[in-house]
Amino acid sequence: MRVRAGHVAIVVLAVLALAGSALAVASTDPKVALDRQGQARARALLILRTDVGRGWRGDPVYQVSSQLSPVCPGYSPDLSSLVITGRADSKVFRLASSGTEQDVTTAVFVFRSAAQAKRMHTLTGVRFARHCLHVGSVPGGKIDEVSALRLPASRVDAIGWRVRLVRTAAPKLLYADYVFLHAKAASVAVFFVSTNRPFPAAPEKHVLQVLRTRMSA
Repeated sequence: MRVRAGHVAIVVLAVLALAGSALAVASTDPKVALDRQGQARARALLILRTDVGRGWRGDPVYQVSSQLSPVCPGYSPDLSSLVITGRADSKVFRLASSGTEQDVTTAVFVFRSAAQAKRMHTLTGVRFARHCLHVGSVPGGKIDEVSALRLPASRVDAIGWRVRLVRTAAPKLLYADYVFLHAKAASVAVFFVSTNRPFPAAPEKHVLQVLRTRMSA
């Protein structure tokens, strides 16, 4: 994973990195065979600035490889049998207010089949957190809370976790909500990051509902 950012609050995957995990290019990554239909579907599922509301602004600050394998010590799933036909990332959308800053971004993957997307969802969304997100000391601070998010049932599979990082430098608290969704041949990861307090419930709920609607179509 390559991250370029001017503010610690917009390092969207910082908590995962501090937890000892990484998004790395490896021989176990999915194969990439992008086509017009897959790319069109991936772009159609992206969150836009208009989806997050007034006052948010886009800031493209990071880049994630199309070949994505979630790994941490003791967990390195083999995704080499999967084929990605569409991939797209949204910008990082940011809202700064008194005493806090919120960021949200999405990463969309479209696979050759619904079964492949389901496997990606299981290995990256379901099993990754159970293996890789743990309370304990990390470089730059400590993770003192990892909890499952309560997400409403729908036709779109969804699972998510909230991680709280207590940092040794400002901002002292960093909250990250990681939500993984799956429907048909698409797998979508949504990252909500907030400093000093949890990400507000209303905009998070709205963004996830927008995604569910698009993924169900």
